[in-house]
Amino acid sequence: MRNPVGAGDALVGGLLDRIEAGDSVAEAVRVAVAVASASCEQDLAGGLDPARALALSALVSMAPFPGNAAAGAPPAGRR
Repeated sequence: MRNPVGAGDALVGGLLDRIEAGDSVAEAVRVAVAVASASCEQDLAGGLDPARALALSALVSMAPFPGNAAAGAPPAGRR
């Protein structure tokens, strides 16, 4: 990691871009994580290499979080 400044902004930008393009929320989150990760590799805050973000997006996978209510388990503290 070179510079995490702006990674949150990059994540939100990537997320909104993909949702606006019609991707599912899960796909949009996957791509947004890759965009934020790619932004951390830049020396300049807010910099982004789109080709690197695309390459990283192929490495990001999604899985249910253990105990996630959406996965069928009750929320923490309500068992």
